[in-house]
Amino acid sequence: MEKIYVTHTCKNSKLKETDPNYCFNAFVDEDRYNIRSLPPRYKYCPECEKKGFKNKKRILSKGQLKSLKNLKSYTEKTGQE
Repeated sequence: MEKIYVTHTCKNSKLKETDPNYCFNAFVDEDRYNIRSLPPRYKYCPECEKKGFKNKKRILSKGQLKSLKNLKSYTEKTGQE
């Protein structure tokens, strides 16, 4: 499956502009959620990661995991990606 990339805005852009950790950097990363409109703001940029901010690893719920398995099964049966 081909990877899709989108522009992200740093999660620290949600802070007040007067906060010393405020950041409005943009960066490109893999699109994991099929973004169609505004740039996502759920990840820290590489510069903020160097400062010690950690991006959480995504944990799927049981429902999301089941949906992914169903999608994988469907694409294997139909030969689509």
